Amino acid sequence: MCSQLLDAYLLRILKYCPMTNEVILALVVYFGRMSKLSGDAVGRSFIIDSFNIHRLVILGVAVASNFFYTNSHYAK
Repeated sequence: MCSQLLDAYLLRILKYCPMTNEVILALVVYFGRMSKLSGDAVGRSFIIDSFNIHRLVILGVAVASNFFYTNSHYAK
């Protein structure tokens, strides 16, 4: 996957779902933890590739946003 496509995807997410830097930082932490835990659990590394990166990014943004924002934030 070309990094430019991922950059465009992240910019599109930011355009339609503005978020703080904390959400992006939490997303990076989630990826790091997933990688470490999968390596410890099954003995092989967690591979992020062009087939799953977009799903992982949007899922991570949703989970991190729910941690930092309340439902009243989304209701506005």
